[in-house]
Amino acid sequence: MSETAKKIIVENISINRIAYLLYVDSEGKELHRPSVIGNKTEGALLCMVRSWGIDFEKVKSSVYVEGRDRIYAFNSLRKRATAIVKRPDGSVRLYCKGASEVLLKDCVSYMENNGSICPLKQENREKLESCIETMARNALRTLVLAHKDYENESLLPSNWHDVPPDDAELCCDCIVGIIDPVRGDVVEAVRTAQEAGVIVRMCTGDNIETASAIAKQCGILKPNGNALVGPSFRTLTPSQADDILPKLQVLARCSPEDKFLLVTRLNGNSLPRDKDSWVAMHAAKVGVTWETHRDIILPGYRKEWLATRPTGGEVVGVTGDGTNDAPALKAADVGLAMGITGTKVAQGASDIVILDDKFSSIVRAIMWGRSIYDSIRKFLQFQLTVNIVALSLEFIGAVSGHGQTLNAVMMLWVNLVMDTMGALALATEPPTRELLKRRPYKRTCSLISRPMW
Repeated sequence: MSETAKKIIVENISINRIAYLLYVDSEGKELHRPSVIGNKTEGALLCMVRSWGIDFEKVKSSVYVEGRDRIYAFNSLRKRATAIVKRPDGSVRLYCKGASEVLLKDCVSYMENNGSICPLKQENREKLESCIETMARNALRTLVLAHKDYENESLLPSNWHDVPPDDAELCCDCIVGIIDPVRGDVVEAVRTAQEAGVIVRMCTGDNIETASAIAKQCGILKPNGNALVGPSFRTLTPSQADDILPKLQVLARCSPEDKFLLVTRLNGNSLPRDKDSWVAMHAAKVGVTWETHRDIILPGYRKEWLATRPTGGEVVGVTGDGTNDAPALKAADVGLAMGITGTKVAQGASDIVILDDKFSSIVRAIMWGRSIYDSIRKFLQFQLTVNIVALSLEFIGAVSGHGQTLNAVMMLWVNLVMDTMGALALATEPPTRELLKRRPYKRTCSLISRPMW
């Protein structure tokens, strides 16, 4: 690669980011490997630049000027992040990076190894698409880095401060493949969760090929399972969504809205309950009316949803770490936010914070939840047994004319010693792995069941 080409790529990575690397721990000791603060994908790109022997902080400070230039954070709907920099010669350069297949559609040229710019013909585009697909099938997260030059600032759109002009006439600089290794505990944790009757679904912003490859490695995507992309999912009607949900295991290129729609369709918690709430939910959509679209647009409405689920919906747990995940975390029955990488907004919207960000900790939370539920049942069963027996003895004694069977001291002994201590012993039994070898109880299941009697 020529220095010209490398310079463009390095400037894009160095400027167009919000992540940074930390080289020392809280005690000032040097870390064996830099810690990424912020987006992990951007962190991987920074590590690549660092491996080339280039100081990305110096590159950014020499090119980017705060107040004059602009950085636009990653947009989950547009699937890209952008930076606009004014150059010393009066020209303006736009740097862009994002979802490979999305950004490639907006490219009209590409950069050769020597730094020259060539038109992106159909055969070149097909080669690049084939390269992206090959990387994705090998579980690599692919990104396209691109740029666009303007001769002067006056050629920029008038609203460029708010909306970056990054959706046309881009030059594809390179395609990057990033491996995101599956953690050692994930495969076993997913298998354990599935044995416990939990359906594990992956919702990700990755390419569908990448997402499917990783899901297969984790044991999430089965041979009879389906993978779908977010834009296709959100165009389904409620009835069509219900048909595919039982086998839907991967939702790729998933936006926060798609995640919210999926959760809402599964558990029904945030569904509109009447016409007014439905209209309020879809107020921003032009031309959408209750009379025409109520059975066409996701997530549907309460009456229609209940007609196909007389016993209620699924119990849904959702994990998330970003601010945009907050609606889905709120809509879920149990929201689980990441304690290390999660934002304060995500943690505030969740019910449980996973301190170590491990999937195995979620399985442990399931085990503890079942243990507590069973302990409550044991407590109730013991309490009912003791009290019903005592009540029956007193009643029979009074009716038969034998007087009090248990006097006040005896009743006090039963309640304070035998009753309380026995119930506490049952209620504080620690969880075991055996709890994960049965299916979960239904949402409508009673605390006092027939076998308990």
